Amino acid sequence: MSARSALQDLKGRFYRSFYRKEQRLRLDRGIVSLTFDDVPHSALENAFPLLERAGQKVTLYVAGSVAQPDAATNNERFISLNEAKRLHQLGHQIGCHTFTHRRPRPGTDEAYVNDAIRNRDLLQKEIGGDAGRHFSYPFGALTLGIKRRLRWEYDSLRSARRGVNVGSVDLAHILADRLYSRSLDREYIVSQLTTAQERRGWVVFYTHGVSNPAPDYGLSVSDFEWVLSRLQASRCDLLTVAKACERIQQ
Repeated sequence: MSARSALQDLKGRFYRSFYRKEQRLRLDRGIVSLTFDDVPHSALENAFPLLERAGQKVTLYVAGSVAQPDAATNNERFISLNEAKRLHQLGHQIGCHTFTHRRPRPGTDEAYVNDAIRNRDLLQKEIGGDAGRHFSYPFGALTLGIKRRLRWEYDSLRSARRGVNVGSVDLAHILADRLYSRSLDREYIVSQLTTAQERRGWVVFYTHGVSNPAPDYGLSVSDFEWVLSRLQASRCDLLTVAKACERIQQ
């Protein structure tokens, strides 16, 4: 493990040690959730037809500032609020990703919290239902002050720290594994699914765009097809984050 990876691991353990939102896992079967951050338009074009064909539902974490028809970042388009609403109507879950895709900065916890709540309120107004009630930390970055404030504002908060949630889960810092073609480890993905199955845990995966060629922070179409096939072949129930939270709280 590199020094940087060791430091990130230490920080992750530190953030999980305080202001926990503990939930015991008493599951009859393992659970797997597939999530998309930011939701580039390429995911809508290339991943969602495959998901609909397979009859599977996923969670999308949307940042309102880029969910506009004319918004683009680094020449990349993202789904609009209207498109997110249509996906919600099809049974997919819409989560919150702050309004401005904000990264924590020293002394800005209050501004970060306000930005997150602004986005939640926007999603609830424009989409309705349970939209915006679940959160994903942009860049996987947080502070203890942000975690302390937001843990009661949302039903769950997803991190970017790897691992399977086994035995219990901190709903203010849910473990999740990334899915990027540039670093895709198929054996590792299968092992995470096996762990969730055998230990009746909850494994969460996240990605961004889906296109050919593969984006830096996403999957190629063939890699997405492989991931989806593995999730379906596992003996875990594929649920949105919201449905998973309902299951574990029964």
